[in-house]
Amino acid sequence: MESFKEQESLYPKGLQLLISKIVERHLVGRQYALEVIAKVKEANGGVLKGLKYKKFFKLVHMVIKKKKLKVQEEARAEKQKWKETCHFCFKAFSSNQAKTRHIKWAHSDATESTIDFELESEHTTMNEEEVLDVKVVVTKLIEEIVGNVVEITRRNCTEKCPECNEKFSHQISLKRHMKQHATDLKYFQCSADKCEFKTLRKDNLWRHRRNVHRLFNTNIDTLRDSGSNSEYICKMCKE
Repeated sequence: MESFKEQESLYPKGLQLLISKIVERHLVGRQYALEVIAKVKEANGGVLKGLKYKKFFKLVHMVIKKKKLKVQEEARAEKQKWKETCHFCFKAFSSNQAKTRHIKWAHSDATESTIDFELESEHTTMNEEEVLDVKVVVTKLIEEIVGNVVEITRRNCTEKCPECNEKFSHQISLKRHMKQHATDLKYFQCSADKCEFKTLRKDNLWRHRRNVHRLFNTNIDTLRDSGSNSEYICKMCKE
């Protein structure tokens, strides 16, 4: 199969010159420059002969600009399709924050680590007093952990509600809270047949649909485009 360079050597000198000028002006590949010339010819009624250079390069600029806009639109459409969707398991979320949190915990490399020690048989039996001691230690440890979490959360609460002075650690949490003060509340209604459930939070609606109706928020469009359908198991029918 001939390379484009070999094919180009057979073109008329004038066409080769036009390709070189387009490459020099717009910093594109030579094959792409040829495609642009074909588009210019189409835009000019199917002819190039007799076309003034000024109009020719104006049409070239329009064709390249239109192509760039099309590429940008396709990129935006692809980004919108993947918005708030996990790239690993195609699960959709109510916000990017929820998606980021899910990826961090569900797909972190840390989940792949293994236990590097074995439990010996003499460690598996304890008398009643030892069991009670362990329960006391575990209870105190849990209380300490909870206390630390509460303290860290309190320090991180930098977002303050202007209506009731309640504090939040994330702006999205404050935004969600502000809906309670709104006069025109927007409810998310469950779409399942004969279900009257409604809520102010989209994530609560999705949780309800998953737990009550076994409807999972998988982004089918991204799953279909990924080409991994054969490896994906439906959570509703297990097929």
